[in-house]
Amino acid sequence: MKKKIVIILGSIISLLIIILVVIPYFFKDEIKDEILRNINRNIDGEVIIEDYDLSLIQNFPRFTFSFEGVKMLDDDKNQILDIKRLSAEIDSKDLIVDRSITINSISVIQPMINYKLSSDSVSSSTKTDVNNDFENISESLDEEKIGDNNPKLSLNISNYEIVGASVKIIDEKDNDFIIITNLNHNGYGVFEDDVLSLNTMTFIDDIDISQDKKALLKNAQFKGELKLDLDFTNKIYSLKENSLSINSIDLNWVGVIKEIDNNIDIDLRFDTPNTKFKDLLELVPEQFKKDFDKLDTKGEFKIEGAILGVYNENTLPSFDIKTAITNAYIKYPELPESINDINLLVNINKPQGNDLDKISVTIPSASVKVSDNSIRGSMYATNLVSDPHFQAKFLANFDLAKVRNAIPLEKGDDINGKIFADVSLKGKLSDLENENYDKFEAKGDITLNNFNFTTKALNNKVFINNANMEVSPEYLYLKTFDFKIGKSDIKAKGKVSKYIEYFLEDKQLKGWLDIKSNNFYAADFIPKTTVENGNSESKSDKEDEPFKMDVINIPENISFDNNISINSFKYGNIKATNVEGHLGIKNQNAYLQKVKMNMFNGRVKMDGNYSSIDSLFPKTDFNLELQNIDIQRLSKTFKFVKQIAPIVKSASGKISAKIDLKTTLDKTMNPVYETMYSKGNIKTRGLSLKNTDFLNSLGDVLNVNELKKDPKIEDTNINYTIEKGILTMSPFKLKIADIETKMGGSSNIGKQTIDMDVAMVFPRKYLNDDTNEIIDGAVNMANSFGANVSMGETIDVNAKIDGKISSPKYSLTYGPDKSKTPEEYLKKEADKLIEEAKKDAGKDLEKKAN
Repeated sequence: MKKKIVIILGSIISLLIIILVVIPYFFKDEIKDEILRNINRNIDGEVIIEDYDLSLIQNFPRFTFSFEGVKMLDDDKNQILDIKRLSAEIDSKDLIVDRSITINSISVIQPMINYKLSSDSVSSSTKTDVNNDFENISESLDEEKIGDNNPKLSLNISNYEIVGASVKIIDEKDNDFIIITNLNHNGYGVFEDDVLSLNTMTFIDDIDISQDKKALLKNAQFKGELKLDLDFTNKIYSLKENSLSINSIDLNWVGVIKEIDNNIDIDLRFDTPNTKFKDLLELVPEQFKKDFDKLDTKGEFKIEGAILGVYNENTLPSFDIKTAITNAYIKYPELPESINDINLLVNINKPQGNDLDKISVTIPSASVKVSDNSIRGSMYATNLVSDPHFQAKFLANFDLAKVRNAIPLEKGDDINGKIFADVSLKGKLSDLENENYDKFEAKGDITLNNFNFTTKALNNKVFINNANMEVSPEYLYLKTFDFKIGKSDIKAKGKVSKYIEYFLEDKQLKGWLDIKSNNFYAADFIPKTTVENGNSESKSDKEDEPFKMDVINIPENISFDNNISINSFKYGNIKATNVEGHLGIKNQNAYLQKVKMNMFNGRVKMDGNYSSIDSLFPKTDFNLELQNIDIQRLSKTFKFVKQIAPIVKSASGKISAKIDLKTTLDKTMNPVYETMYSKGNIKTRGLSLKNTDFLNSLGDVLNVNELKKDPKIEDTNINYTIEKGILTMSPFKLKIADIETKMGGSSNIGKQTIDMDVAMVFPRKYLNDDTNEIIDGAVNMANSFGANVSMGETIDVNAKIDGKISSPKYSLTYGPDKSKTPEEYLKKEADKLIEEAKKDAGKDLEKKAN
């Protein structure tokens, strides 16, 4: 009997085990397909699951769902999420008996987020799609409302975790990125009776944040502990003993948020309990943290604040935030002096209400001292939204030579000079905007004397013998500015108006400068890093070396008109003397007005505009007048001239021209020929062509050596147009040696193809002697019968030139009838002579004439 019972129990247990193992697999694929269908229905892009498993055996009596290789793709099929493994445990008893879903644990292993932002990432259409998604999800939830026959959801998560996560968010357009490496997050929570108690811990090994290629945060560590009680019934949300820390800076949060009717009552408080000044230095951007690990520091740093009051559509809570750096000190061990008396107090305050003009920012004191040199300041501002009211004072008396004793410079760097500043401001911004300058107090003086600076980043030492600026409510007046670097010198004076409006409200900064220079050489200002990349002064000094350029971006909200007078100017291989005129910038445009200069052994006048509104493809619109310009110097300086007219590389002489030119530029500041439009007139003087492929090839075809002997070209007058990269020359006359020539046609600048027609009146003297003897013999014979005919001293030669500019094809025809060979042409001419002879000789001599 016992044996039978054992057999029966064993059979039952075996059957149960088989059921537990097999049943989940009956529905495995259906469950996976249903999960993917619901996810992909409610998101943009696509979710892919490489493998899926459902087991009741692994953590009996719990169901274990696991997903391997979960990937999410965006609409362009770029992978933005990759999870190595995602798993969850669900209580089987609750699901079967109580028809409720209890999630016991969730685990996410090695998720990787890789997201690239584009310029159109956030658009109105995108936002509309997102809103529609939320509406669709809400409608779906409403339609599938939990009823008596549907399982109820409760959470009793004994553990959830995210292990080894990494996040990379890149904005390629602005060179910004956030990279998070090895994020680990775990916690547990209980969700009962509409109350969720949640406890979490978060650790991040490495956070890197960069903006505009500058490291704002590098190799930073993060730790966070979050404890929440969320009472959804009574709408009370409590933060208990929460702390966040970045590196050594700890920030504690406590408080309660309550929903009462249509109001949200907030009571949140935060502070940094144990933070020192040295901890603050850990957050300094990486490029400024030289030798920070060696610093001897002291001082206190503290932030404390509170957000208190009621929030609704009619009012905002109050807040009060205080930041203080007190009695801080920095000393580099290898330097004799320290940076002392570092103090900064900042208080930002707003009372209850929705009037943002009541926000006040107060800096009662800010100071720093090096030896007997000091900088002190204070500031107060309020009414920031409608009409900022502010007052500020700034005092500085600094001998820069003493800075070297407290702040380390790069090896080879040096600095000297004295700065004095005493500036005070007080008033309302509206008085400045309405030009009520008598109601606004702004006075002071800023002076820099005997300043010189040497750095390995530049090839040359910087000298400012004297600079002085006067401060007034209306403008900053630059009285003197005497500057030298390398071989270059600048003396300037001018005024800058609207400077306060510019700094406070980003309104347009206006001004003018008178700039004079004996020598202005761009290579003096180029950093060594750029020099080493190929744009060095020595390289730019070469006559035949084009200067490599990048797109020049003109700043927004700056309007300046500069009167320039430069005796000698050099930019790469562009050289000019006696440069004068107006150079200005406005609304991301740079303009030239009545600019004149001597260059290329001639004179250039220009007016025009350069626009960098489109920073990828800037645009130019210029009118130029060239007088007696040396062709060789012009073509060696601007390589695109050879692309427009390749023949210039073999040409010498002078040109004068009037040119209107519009074009888009590429990233190297060269024209995009498909966008180019130009028209103008070019006159040549004393032009000669040396060893040119065109004349050499034509000379070979015609068997005329004179065309290959660098002939002189008679002065010409050429009218042309360029439209969408097609250069069209109206027919023009010229004389090559003593060959009368007429040319016209077109070329595709970008594709470097040509389609030209050349008509030449060809002297017979260039034909060989045998041919000329035959022609003269025929003429003499015809005239011996009484005819009066002449072959003339020239023949017509027509040339068609097409194909690639580098290897054009030539096809020739002869005479007005465009005979294909000289023999065919001469036979036709001989026939004409005979016919003339017949008419003149009469019938009696017709037979002899024949």
